[in-house]
Amino acid sequence: MVVEKDKIVSIEYTVRDESGHVLDSNEGFSPLVFQHGSDSLVAGLGKAIEGMTCGDTKEMVISPEDAYGFVDKKRIIRVSKSLYKENSSLNEGDRLPLPDGGEGIIVGKNSKSLTIDTNHPLAGQTLYCWVKIVDIKIANAIEKQAFALPISNYCSGETGCC
Repeated sequence: MVVEKDKIVSIEYTVRDESGHVLDSNEGFSPLVFQHGSDSLVAGLGKAIEGMTCGDTKEMVISPEDAYGFVDKKRIIRVSKSLYKENSSLNEGDRLPLPDGGEGIIVGKNSKSLTIDTNHPLAGQTLYCWVKIVDIKIANAIEKQAFALPISNYCSGETGCC
């Protein structure tokens, strides 16, 4: 069986940045399971594994436009510190929930406001990936329903958000 649209695919993976630092990996843990073609993966990774078979491994380079896009300066916003009760303990680099339910990273602050980058944390980065196909199967009715549920576009940076 090959990786193709609507198949349930299980993978092991490691994602590194340009300097070789591991950004995300599930090697040695449970495989990531997804329905291929359901936009569960970044586009470049989805394209790269198309046609692979169980046991295949592959190394690939995924450009920003096929991963998390480029940094959009319009997504770097300024908000009032008064929106956050704990504003005295907020520091650059902290992740912060936003009033709209999103999340951002504090990239600057002054006495009255915070500058928050709401781009994906990996926006603008080229990703260096290694993938191993662990399993491929045809989706049963329950899996089809489960994978049809909407997913968030924001990755927390935790394992499983390739």
